[in-house]
Amino acid sequence: MKFLIFACICGTVCTTAIADLEDDHDPTTSQKLIAALMRKRGPDIVRPKRNAGEPVNVRFKMELYQVIELNERQQYVSVSAWVIERWYDEFLFWDPAKYDNITEVKMHHSHIWIPDTTLYNTLVMKDDDQRRLLYAKVSTEYEKRRSYVEFLYPAIYKFHCRLYLQFFPFDSQECHMLFGSWTSDNHDIDYHSLENSVGTTNFLPSEGWSLMGTAGIRTEVHYVCCPNNYTLMDFTLFLRRRPLFYLVNLVIPTFIITLIAITGFFTTSSTTGVREEKISLCITTLLSMSILMLMVSDQMPSTSTFIPLISWFYMCAIIIISVGALAASFVIR
Repeated sequence: MKFLIFACICGTVCTTAIADLEDDHDPTTSQKLIAALMRKRGPDIVRPKRNAGEPVNVRFKMELYQVIELNERQQYVSVSAWVIERWYDEFLFWDPAKYDNITEVKMHHSHIWIPDTTLYNTLVMKDDDQRRLLYAKVSTEYEKRRSYVEFLYPAIYKFHCRLYLQFFPFDSQECHMLFGSWTSDNHDIDYHSLENSVGTTNFLPSEGWSLMGTAGIRTEVHYVCCPNNYTLMDFTLFLRRRPLFYLVNLVIPTFIITLIAITGFFTTSSTTGVREEKISLCITTLLSMSILMLMVSDQMPSTSTFIPLISWFYMCAIIIISVGALAASFVIR
């Protein structure tokens, strides 16, 4: 009798444990919904339009977070940004009443169609690190038989920017960022801007540059290889250099050194007739000027298109000091 009771208790416990395990492995409503959408959607390379002749209208927006680096010598800019892309998918919709009134889910970018948006003037094509974070927010519009897809992701862009340093260190720069589809023309993907500028709500000011403004326009470009035009989003960053560092460390010391050299040249000779001190002063100031000029040349690109005004300033100072040294040598002779 005791054995029979023990067997009944063990059977009840085992049945309960198995039922709990089955409950733990039952998919949630969200999981069932995502699985159904993936079966319904099909391959992620298929454009989300039932009519193949209509383009997918992608609304594009960029929020600028920080200007990380502006390299004058290699002519590139590195920025941190937040990108937002929105479009309608005519295959990813569902009836919320069948899924506990769920109207929004998050899906990994590899499970849905996304535009192949590319920064055309980028210097780095690898984006594996940022794509690990990419999830799209899908909101159903069951009555219209479509879903609204919002794709948000962070990015660090390193892109080419032609810098004009003629007025260095009082220069201002315009850097363009060209976004568009790499493989699809505007008959397949058509870009439109959510705003006519780059968002700067959460912008972190840079130590070396001030952001004076931004602009964004939509352009169409025709390539010889292709019959149709390509749509590009052209975002412009207007940057102005903060010159205080260069004034304190380059311009003002050079002015003081040049002033000392000129003052030393016009001072009267010593009563003993020793005038070699003037030549020594000129040589010392020339050496100081050479060191400062090397510091400036490290900042400048190797180009013959223009000569920065600060280079003319150093050249004039060196000429004045050199003429003073030659005159002092002539007087000694």
